[in-house]
Amino acid sequence: MCAGVVLAVAGCLTMTGIARAGDLPSADKVLGDYIKATGGAKAYEKHKTSFSEATMEIKPMGIKMNMKHWSSAPALQYVEVNVEGMGTTVECVDGKNAWSVSPMQGDSIAEGEELDFKLRSAIFNSELKWKEIYKKVECVGKEEINGKECYKVVKTPPTGNPSTEYYDAESKLLVKQSMIVTSPMGDVPVESFVSDYREVDGVLVPFKITATVMGTERVVDVKKQEFNVEISKDKFAMPDQIKELMAKNKSGSGEKDGK
Repeated sequence: MCAGVVLAVAGCLTMTGIARAGDLPSADKVLGDYIKATGGAKAYEKHKTSFSEATMEIKPMGIKMNMKHWSSAPALQYVEVNVEGMGTTVECVDGKNAWSVSPMQGDSIAEGEELDFKLRSAIFNSELKWKEIYKKVECVGKEEINGKECYKVVKTPPTGNPSTEYYDAESKLLVKQSMIVTSPMGDVPVESFVSDYREVDGVLVPFKITATVMGTERVVDVKKQEFNVEISKDKFAMPDQIKELMAKNKSGSGEKDGK
């Protein structure tokens, strides 16, 4: 859930020192405990689709937006972000391609590491599939976050930047995630603090995310979360303007190679 669209949270982080390797649980145990604490693998596996609605406020800019997010197994994702007075931006992943349709930034197609990141983020029930998704996952230390002792887990994908996650040693829940996201603007640092876990159809889901993106705070409040909703396959279909853009990009690349 937390990985799909991918989000960040601002909070207070206090370093308490690095624990010796022998004092630490394995990443397998930390992530396994998280799955159990949030409902268990069987509860996750019952879900094949999801839908959520949320609001996001960029406080320093006074901007508020409404977000809708659809996802489906095995790796389909569709996100709408509406900003009043600025229109609606759509981002979609169809399991093979990822694209964006935006009245503000124009249409675009993800490539390279950006595409790899978006494909990983769209994997449904990724919490259960980390061994398939990442080439290396390690529990590397302990840190105190907001007064809670947390295990620090670093996930390294086959391509792109690693992500670092912090799990409360007592509750076993994820409380923070830090990563560098590859985007058309370059590498963007994102720090996420998740909270307000609520049970939805057998699984605990965070309903609040306070994000820091390049020093700017963004607060996400989830208003609705549903699982196993009916989603038309047409939701993830590539629109004509993206097909045209993709064909144009391929044509341009071919002409360049021909030279």
